[in-house]
Amino acid sequence: MTHFGKQDWIMALPDKRLIDCIYDYWRHSVYADEVRLRVFSQLDTLQHYLTLQSGTLLLVVDAGWLGELRQHPDWTRIKNAMQVVVMSEQNSDFNVVEPTVTPYQPLSKLFEQLCSIAPRDGSSPLRTTVDKGEGVSCQTRVLTVCSAGGGSGKTTIAFHLAKHASACGQRVFYWNLEMLQDWRSLLDHPKDGDCSTNVNRFSRLLYHLQSAIEKRASIDVESYTIEIPAIRATTFTSDCRQEEWKVLNDNVFSLLLQWLIDSRRFDLIIIDTGVMNSCITAAQLKSQTIIWMLLDDLPLLSKTEQWMQQQGVETRDWALQVLPRTKFIVNRYMGAMLNRWNSQEVKISGFLPYIPSWKQLHRQEQWFGSAVFQAALEEWIGIHLPWLVRGGGKVSHEQHIRYG
Repeated sequence: MTHFGKQDWIMALPDKRLIDCIYDYWRHSVYADEVRLRVFSQLDTLQHYLTLQSGTLLLVVDAGWLGELRQHPDWTRIKNAMQVVVMSEQNSDFNVVEPTVTPYQPLSKLFEQLCSIAPRDGSSPLRTTVDKGEGVSCQTRVLTVCSAGGGSGKTTIAFHLAKHASACGQRVFYWNLEMLQDWRSLLDHPKDGDCSTNVNRFSRLLYHLQSAIEKRASIDVESYTIEIPAIRATTFTSDCRQEEWKVLNDNVFSLLLQWLIDSRRFDLIIIDTGVMNSCITAAQLKSQTIIWMLLDDLPLLSKTEQWMQQQGVETRDWALQVLPRTKFIVNRYMGAMLNRWNSQEVKISGFLPYIPSWKQLHRQEQWFGSAVFQAALEEWIGIHLPWLVRGGGKVSHEQHIRYG
C-alpha cells in the first residue's frame, strides 16, 4: 500500500490500564503506520485539547464521558469536524446515535473496526487487515548521538530524545555501543532472566543473521531485546560478554542495524557511541542525523577538531556525506563560551543548560525532572528535528502527564 500520510485519532477513556494496553498495542502494530494516536485519561485535559486542536478525524470516547462532552460549548463544531465513536461495555447503547465499539474483544479486531468507521479524507487511506508477520514502520530513521570524550552528556541527550520521540508516538530502539553501560544502574528495567539461559545470546543472534540471509526477517526481535520503561524504548539484552563485543566491527554493526530496520518495528533507532568505538564511522554514514555533543572544555573541543580532520583524511567523502547531517550542540552551557570553537566548516546549532542537580544522580526521576532542560531541548528539536515534532507542534499536555 502506498503511504500518503497518517490520520489523527484520539482515544479518551477513564480506565488508565485499558488505555495503556491499547496504546502499547498500537505502538507495536501496523496501525501505527496509518494512525497518530493521542490518548487521554483525564476528561478536563481532553476538553481543553479539543478546544485547541483541529485536524483530528476520529474521537473514541468512553460512554460515561459522552454526556459531559455534549455540554461542551464547542460540541457542535467538534462532532462535525470528526467522527465520534463511543466505547461501551455493551455492543450497542440505545442512548447514543454514534457508532459503538466494545473493549471486550481482541485489540486487533478493535482497530479493524475503528478503521472501517474512520472517515476517508482522501489523503489517509487506512488498511483494515493486518498482514501476518508484518512489522510496523516502512521508513525507519537512524540518529546517532556521539562525542569525542566521556562525560559530555550524549547518553543523557539520547535518553531525552528517546523519551520525547516515544511521547510523540514514535517506536524507538535505543542502541548503546559501549560495552559498559552506566545507565542500567540508574533506570529500572526488566531483568534478562536466568544468566544460565542467556549465555552467548548475542553470539546466537549474530550466527542466525549471518547464516540465514534469506530468512533474516523471520528472526524474532523480541527474543533478543528488552524494554526500557522509563523512556518507553527497546534495547538489546544486557547479556553480551566482552569477547562478543570484540566482533562488533563495521560489517557486523551494519548487519545488525539493517536487521532492525528490516523488522519494520521501529520508527527511530538512536545510536549512542563515542569516537573510540570502532563502529562510529559506520553509524554516522548510515544515520540521517548525527548529533555531536560538545562541552566548553578545551581538551574535548581539541579532540573533536582532531578527529574531524582525521576522518576527512581517512574516510572518503566524509566531509560531504557526514558533516551536512551533523548538528553540534554545546551541553552544560553556562551563558558564555570560555573556549573558542575554531572550526570554520561547521557551526554550533544549539546550547543546552547546565543542570547542577545532575552532578550526583541517584534516581531516574532526577534525570528527567528538569523543566529548564526539557524546554531548551524541545525548542532545539522544533528547529532542527521538525520530523520529531508530532503535528508540527509541541507534545500535548496529556503526553507530558503520561511521560513526564
